[in-house]
Amino acid sequence: MSSNGQALATLGTIGLPADSVAGIELPKNESPYRFLGGLMLFITFVVMGGWAAFAPLDSAVVTVGKVIVASQNKKVQHLDGGIVKEINVHDGDLVKAGQPLLVLDDTQLRAQLDNTNGQLWETEASLERLAAERDGREALVWDAGLEQTSRDNPVLQEILKTQNELFSARRQAFVSEKSVLAQRLAQSNKQIGGLEEELQSLGKRRTSLGEDLGSLNKLVAREMVAKSLVRQNERDYEEIKGDIARSSAEVARLNDVVAETQHQMVLRREEYLKEISSSISELQAKQIQLKSQQAALQDKLGRLVIDAPVTGRVKGFELTTLGAVIGPGSLIMEVVPTEQAYKVIAEVSPQDIDVLVTGQAAEVKFSIFDDARYFPTIFANLIDVSADTLVDEKSKASYYKATLAIQEDSMKVLDEKGLSLVAGMPAEVFLETGERTLLDYLIKPLRDMVERAFNEA
Repeated sequence: MSSNGQALATLGTIGLPADSVAGIELPKNESPYRFLGGLMLFITFVVMGGWAAFAPLDSAVVTVGKVIVASQNKKVQHLDGGIVKEINVHDGDLVKAGQPLLVLDDTQLRAQLDNTNGQLWETEASLERLAAERDGREALVWDAGLEQTSRDNPVLQEILKTQNELFSARRQAFVSEKSVLAQRLAQSNKQIGGLEEELQSLGKRRTSLGEDLGSLNKLVAREMVAKSLVRQNERDYEEIKGDIARSSAEVARLNDVVAETQHQMVLRREEYLKEISSSISELQAKQIQLKSQQAALQDKLGRLVIDAPVTGRVKGFELTTLGAVIGPGSLIMEVVPTEQAYKVIAEVSPQDIDVLVTGQAAEVKFSIFDDARYFPTIFANLIDVSADTLVDEKSKASYYKATLAIQEDSMKVLDEKGLSLVAGMPAEVFLETGERTLLDYLIKPLRDMVERAFNEA
């Protein structure tokens, strides 16, 4: 059936003549349009739902922060203090690392060091002398170091001269004492030798008289000689026996003298060495103490020139008078480093703390650099999060303090653009937490609510 036939049939069904409905608009069939509309709506829902469920979106914790200086001002102090001799800088001056700022007076330290050096030289020279005495050397030979130092040092020359004289005097006294004992020993041995010869002679005479008495007694028995002759020989015999006894006693006494003299010689040598050893021990202890004092004084002298710890600008320096006294450990000035390392500290809500990880990437924006040509976004990394929450004094809100280190490449970009960061500059921080879908964002509150409901149940 044609379309005109369908129209007439429709008119016929409403009971009107065909010529009376010439201007009536016939109704259209809308079913295909509804179907297409529903299909488009379904497709849109599926596409949007799929995108919401599967399309990844960058996720970040957004917070505010500010710039801080990572390298603090360097304090300039002096451990011992002292009297100001030179002032090389003034407040506000730009200085380089290692540049002399102040010089302290060295008069007292130099005097103390000279005194310590003198005592140390005397101690070392005494040790050399005592070692020569202990070893029994006839001449004193100085250590090469002392000899070299003494060439241009009148004080040390005098010390070495005194020690040489003392060595000679002590050696002469010891040698003389040994000589006296040696002479006594030699004399006693000589006397003993003479007495032993005399005893041999007396022994022979006693033997001869004994034989004579035997012969005379036989002759007296035969009345061939007078008894008076026998008695005279007997008296001579007894006299010789007495001489032998006296000489033997003298030999014994002299042997005792020899033994005592030898003992004295050994004992005197031992006492001499013991005295030297004791003196060496005392001087070695003194030498250690003096070397320690010398090192301490040299260290103090080396620190009289106060240098700049870093390159920067002098701050808080008020000294202007030479001769002013600086107290030990007191703050003299500060040096503000010119090459600063910057960090950003941000306040993170306790609700977001679970997504923060050390090393986490972040973007930092500064409102002062909002002009697009200045590359306002720089990159940083999370390096530290406070162990516990802090409380804002004004808002009384709790937060965690997050510290971020700005990447070197970002700092170079700022330098190339002639831009610089300033401590206290406000910043907007985006801590990247990964990728999430739109559906995750939408259902997370509902999921959390359901979990809490079940936990409470």
